[in-house]
Amino acid sequence: MTEKVYSIFVFVLLLFGCANPSISPENRAKDLVNASISAHGGQSTYDKLKDLSYIKTTYTYDSLEQVSDTLVQHIHHNRLGHIRLTYQNDRGLNEIEEKGEELSVRLNGVIQYDTTLIKNAKSTADGARFVFFQPFKLKDSLVRLKALGRRTLSHKENQLSEEVEVVEATYPNSSDIWYFFFDSESDRLLANAVNHNGKMSLITNDSLQWHEGLLVHRFRTSYLANEQFEPIRVQARYDYEMRAQD
Repeated sequence: MTEKVYSIFVFVLLLFGCANPSISPENRAKDLVNASISAHGGQSTYDKLKDLSYIKTTYTYDSLEQVSDTLVQHIHHNRLGHIRLTYQNDRGLNEIEEKGEELSVRLNGVIQYDTTLIKNAKSTADGARFVFFQPFKLKDSLVRLKALGRRTLSHKENQLSEEVEVVEATYPNSSDIWYFFFDSESDRLLANAVNHNGKMSLITNDSLQWHEGLLVHRFRTSYLANEQFEPIRVQARYDYEMRAQD
C-alpha cells in the first residue's frame, strides 16, 4: 500500500469513526453505575439481601475542625423497606421504625405524634437507606443520571489525587444535585457530593469493608467543599461497625 493510499485509508476510518454517534451522557452514566454495582458485590447479591445491622457513629466538627458532638445510632434495615434506628440524646432514647407506609417514633418508649418530629424521623430513615445502599440505589427508577466525564478528585488530608468518573444525579421535586465519583480503574464508589441550597458537601469513602457479600462503608469523611469539589474543612466523620445477624 502506497503512502498516499494509506493516508486516504486512515482518513476514511477516522471519518466514519467520527460519524458514529457517541454514547449519550445518560447511557454512559448507567454503564458506570452498573460497573460499580458489580465491583461492590453485584446486583444478584443485593437482590438476595434480607437484613443488615450496624452501629453508625457520627462525629460532628465545628468551624475549627474540633469535635463538637458525637451521635451513636444502632441501625437495622431490610433492603425492601423495613428500617429501625435507635439512638440516645439529651432527650432520652429515640426509636424510629418504618415498615412500608407505617412510621412510628418513640421517645423513652412513648409514641410521638408531633408532625415536625415525624417529618424529621422520616428524613432520617430515608437518608439512612439512600446513603448506605450506594451505588445500588442509583438504579432507582426516579433518579436521573448524567455522566460528566473524568476529573481529578483531591483529598485534603492525605493530599492524594485520584482519577474518577463523575455522574450527576437529580430527583423529581428536589433541588439538590448529587454527584458520584467512581474510580476509573476499579469502578468502586470513592466519594459523593451534594449541592444543597448552594452549599457543597463532599463525602469521601475513606475505607470500605465486605459484609454479607457486599462492599459497604467503613469510614467516611464529610467536607465543606467548593464548586470544584475541593475540600475546605471537615464537617463530620462516620464510622460504620457491622453487626452479625441473630
